[in-house]
Amino acid sequence: MIIAFNGIDCGWGNNGGTQSIFRMAEALSSLGHQVQLWSHSTNKFTWFPLSQKVKHIVTTIKKAPSVDVLISSGCKTTMDTFRYPRCKVSIQWLRAHETWMMDEKELFELYKLKMPLWVNSRWMKIFLTKMRTDIDVQYCGIPIEDFYKVPIDKEGFTIGALYSSKPRKRFRDIRALMKKIDARFAIYGNGKCDVKGYVQQPSLGQKRELYSACDAWVACSENEGLHIPPMEAALCGACVIANRRLHAGNIDYASTDTALLFSGVPDLINKIEMLRNNPDLGVRLNTRMKETVISKIGTVQENAQVMSDRLSGML
Repeated sequence: MIIAFNGIDCGWGNNGGTQSIFRMAEALSSLGHQVQLWSHSTNKFTWFPLSQKVKHIVTTIKKAPSVDVLISSGCKTTMDTFRYPRCKVSIQWLRAHETWMMDEKELFELYKLKMPLWVNSRWMKIFLTKMRTDIDVQYCGIPIEDFYKVPIDKEGFTIGALYSSKPRKRFRDIRALMKKIDARFAIYGNGKCDVKGYVQQPSLGQKRELYSACDAWVACSENEGLHIPPMEAALCGACVIANRRLHAGNIDYASTDTALLFSGVPDLINKIEMLRNNPDLGVRLNTRMKETVISKIGTVQENAQVMSDRLSGML
């Protein structure tokens, strides 16, 4: 079938959302589907190259081609996807509750549109249950084979985290932690950051090394879809310490059986000291976390097959 992801007036850039869609596009293509990525501008995603099988099409919604399935890539593409006349099925795939892009009341109106609604994290299904009961969880998956522990010469207790200047990512919690905790910090991200040893836009190999150096990976963000970096860090051996807020996007894999959960900086400090004083606890939690990620979230390819089967049933 011909499947298109609508990124018109939204675009593709270096972020987790684009990464998950591009990975899914490649996986669907490997299953024999013709996959298109629509945008109003050139592709600005550089984390990995697209294969020639996946077509990136620069177009407007009025000039876009006919397809079997059209999937919205974000809130700004939802209404055009819903109204699009040259497709057999249109789908709203929520990969985040994008309150930083649109007023929440406007988002809720989009969620009520009479089109299939998929979410990529169980928290959004719980959050929207009173509004709709016909919501399916469609994970994006992660390339599990790419993330594994590599030998690292460790330099004391190491805490890893993702840097972002966006307030909802709460890197301010990590800065507060740096003032209170005597530890080494392993930080990466997209933008510029003044933290010592910071790695900007790391390669896959650099990510593996950074994650493998971590005793703990701290996930502070308060609003995500399915939060990916904590799972990658766990596959590389780090114990995850995660924000327990529902909107944090980690309830699909982080629980008291697989991670340490915190609320606020004082509690975060307590959890880090707990882990530092009991390394065996971190090993046990990490083992369960890896099992959960592999069995529950799964690979990109596994999730592409689930999506393919769903779409086939709709046509």
